[in-house]
Amino acid sequence: MSKPAISGITYILKSSIYVALTNRVNAVSLIESRGPSFSMPAASGFSPLPPNVEPTTEDVAAAVRTALSDERLSAAPVREVCFAGAGEPLLKRRVLEEAAKLMWQEHGDALKLRLNTNGLVADSEVEDVASSLRAAGFTGASVALASADPAQYAELMNPECARLAMLKNAARHAPRQRHSMCRTQPCARADDHAFFSTTLLACSGAFG
Repeated sequence: MSKPAISGITYILKSSIYVALTNRVNAVSLIESRGPSFSMPAASGFSPLPPNVEPTTEDVAAAVRTALSDERLSAAPVREVCFAGAGEPLLKRRVLEEAAKLMWQEHGDALKLRLNTNGLVADSEVEDVASSLRAAGFTGASVALASADPAQYAELMNPECARLAMLKNAARHAPRQRHSMCRTQPCARADDHAFFSTTLLACSGAFG
């Protein structure tokens, strides 16, 4: 007897399948950072994962296979699978990478793999994370930066204290960074141009 499917693993926006791995966060979630008036479109089918439930690699693969046959995607071919959800996908890095590898094995270039993340990665882990994501099949990442000012970022996003030194260090190197694979989300204020690297893409060559 097969186990029941876990609700909330996938949802659909336009012609992309989005995948949730956890509800856990290491800062204000990307959904919450968009403000109290923001909500996912009802047609997306988005809902948080059940409390204290996190899907396995096999759960994710099965959910994506099911989503690929969803009638909402019949009008246009699926362009990508994006790991996002209510929590921070990098907190489930092993499942993230294993699921990506499995999708790559099953679909190859037919499905682009992308990550939505807050990019809070310790300096000592940056190169390893970026390289391993690339090796798993990811072709890009969207990194949300609420502010280009480290102090304001900390106020807005309330990241884990252990990450703050990394934020300050990244800000010093920001003007010299150029990451073609990094697409930042809108900033909290119009004059906060998010150009500093707090992210796993500090070694952009790994995604080049």
